[in-house]
Amino acid sequence: MFNLHDNGSILNSFGLFFQIFENIPDMVYLVRRDEKGDYQYQFVNQAATKLSGIPAFEYYGESISKFLPDQSVQLIKEKYQEAIDKKTTLVYEETIKGPQITSVKNQLFLDQNWKVYETTVTPIFDEQHTCTHIFVLVRDVTHQKLREKELRQVKEHFELVWNSTADIMYTFDTDQRFIDINDAFERILIWKREEILYDPSISIIPLSEKKGFKQIVEVLKRGHSIPSHQVQCVTKDGELIDVLASYSPLLDREGNWGGGVAVYKDISEELKYLKELEISEEKYRVIAEFSSDLIKITDSNGIIQYISPSHKAIVGNDPEETLNKSILNFVYSDDVSKFRDAIIEVNTTHQVGSVEFRKVHENGEIIWFHATITPIINDHDEIDRIIFVARDITERKQYEEKLEHLALFDSLTGLPNRVQFYKRLQNEMEQASISHSTFAVMMLDLDGFKQVNDTMGHDVGDELLKSFAKRVESCIRTNDMLARIGGDEFAILMPNLENRIQATAMAKRIIGSFHKHWECGHYCFNTTCSIGIAFSPPYEHHHKILLKQADLALYRAKKEGKNNYHIFQRGIDP
Repeated sequence: MFNLHDNGSILNSFGLFFQIFENIPDMVYLVRRDEKGDYQYQFVNQAATKLSGIPAFEYYGESISKFLPDQSVQLIKEKYQEAIDKKTTLVYEETIKGPQITSVKNQLFLDQNWKVYETTVTPIFDEQHTCTHIFVLVRDVTHQKLREKELRQVKEHFELVWNSTADIMYTFDTDQRFIDINDAFERILIWKREEILYDPSISIIPLSEKKGFKQIVEVLKRGHSIPSHQVQCVTKDGELIDVLASYSPLLDREGNWGGGVAVYKDISEELKYLKELEISEEKYRVIAEFSSDLIKITDSNGIIQYISPSHKAIVGNDPEETLNKSILNFVYSDDVSKFRDAIIEVNTTHQVGSVEFRKVHENGEIIWFHATITPIINDHDEIDRIIFVARDITERKQYEEKLEHLALFDSLTGLPNRVQFYKRLQNEMEQASISHSTFAVMMLDLDGFKQVNDTMGHDVGDELLKSFAKRVESCIRTNDMLARIGGDEFAILMPNLENRIQATAMAKRIIGSFHKHWECGHYCFNTTCSIGIAFSPPYEHHHKILLKQADLALYRAKKEGKNNYHIFQRGIDP
């Protein structure tokens, strides 16, 4: 580091200013502009030197062209000159695709294939209005750009679903005014966007449903969703339509309620159809015989009176052998309770219900179904029969399980990811505060992993990470959690410790396991592991702070020579 106060009036005037910028996460440069219009570095902060790997003293007094590719130098000089000519601060973005090679160290930047930097250029003028220096602040906005791209994709996907679905969808604000409606809303309810949006005088809720809708709003305000239930809505022409309605709350980042989103499935034709079926049993049977759905008719207690032939092909049940038996006999044992509850709900409310459940095929295969449960009500307002229409949703369930797995597990190692680890850690902290138990968090990474990646390739690096995960897993207890946090960074949660020795003993086992060499592809080599440990209690704090303390301990372990562990100590570690 050089003394800012010995290098000209600009540095003397802004010494304190530069001391502040020395430790900020953004890259900061001060360059001097000479009489020939060239630029020399006068100050480079820690963030900039960390990125390039070049010490600050090597920058001082050197031209920017010494450290940057010609293409970048040309762009930078153009931007500097533009800021000088306009005598104003200039902000621009630059996408840098790797690898980029410096002219000093021949060092490769291989953090990722590309990065986006936002550069703020501020010219500094003397009393004669001559530009003497340029103050440059460079911020890595790659993550922000990726996030913006993801948000655009999500928005596009949402708009595609929103505008292509056959169901009525709309959003409303806290005053129950329409914020947006989809094409199906316009088509079915006849209202146009320009007629209905933000007009508090317009409602599609009939008077008979007003009280129920107020109760729905109260539930949404508490952040809860409303599952599908049968109601009616009214068109612009005053026609009542039977729909299955579901609602979800719209919450801001702080969890404050900002309105809701509603989805209405028009079931008018279905109800009309079912009414006709009630009148003409034979017509229903003819249609049911050729349906690919599973159709059953039971009495109000769920005793089967009719079963469609499709059961034989789909689940292997002989229709004749199921008659006069409880429908619950043909539901997967773990789902019997919720299926029974769905029947009770229909009997209680006299409304259409639904349930997702599993059935076991005669060959032992488990199949998922979604059933619509429709009560047939007689003239005495009693449920005469119940119609069950079930459709195979096994593929959808498998897809949902796959998505859930991808959301909670690391695709490379198969370990729990950061999201699942944070959730488990928060739960453990809550339990520990009640039971006054002790637990530990460990942060681990491979010593020299970047060198392996750079010299042997990413494929070898990936194999090393997978082998690392397996080797560490062999050293931990069954109730411990090992997770990949990112890159070569892993974390371990050790709940219910009897004493700290258990944690340090595990750390020693893990470090000892790395004495054996690695075989990845055609390579055979040795590498080590460093570990940082933080305990709770004695420290009561947010889970992110505990992780930070374990990370600081990891940094200390690496600083002290790597291939060891360090326990975080407040007042000693930074």
